[in-house]
Amino acid sequence: MSMKNKKGQAAMEFLMTYGWAILVVLIAIGALVYFGVLSPERFVQDSCTLTPPFSCSQLGDFVALGAATSNVKFQVQNGAGSTVTIQGVTLTPSDGTTCSRVDVVSSITDGGKSEFVFTCGGLNAQTPKGTKIKGDISMTYSLAGGSYNQTSSGKIAVRTQ
Repeated sequence: MSMKNKKGQAAMEFLMTYGWAILVVLIAIGALVYFGVLSPERFVQDSCTLTPPFSCSQLGDFVALGAATSNVKFQVQNGAGSTVTIQGVTLTPSDGTTCSRVDVVSSITDGGKSEFVFTCGGLNAQTPKGTKIKGDISMTYSLAGGSYNQTSSGKIAVRTQ
């Protein structure tokens, strides 16, 4: 065998060895992604945001109870500077299921908090603990003495307990 062929054979063995190693690593990463081990949603915190004058961003003020009651609840704080009258609140999950409001809150005083509870069709006894629930919140309200309705919107992302 000539020297040129030995160099070629060494180069080919090098490429084949590293090629197979890279292929095995890519297959392993693909399997982890497929089974959800590397899903970014697993590492994202629960969150709840609303446009002013309301806020619900404190951790613990929002929760998805999942199999226990099929409820999603969140607490809203009024920062409007006066009492607001709640005309309507909706929670629309991003998975296409529907949520219906359980409670009836008519007003929130300035600086006061009020909890809103929704029963969601996508939550039931078969819903695994830790399932992420994401959706849009819309609140229609009027300020005390105000004659027109305003809207505050936001998003919620929470895991079932």
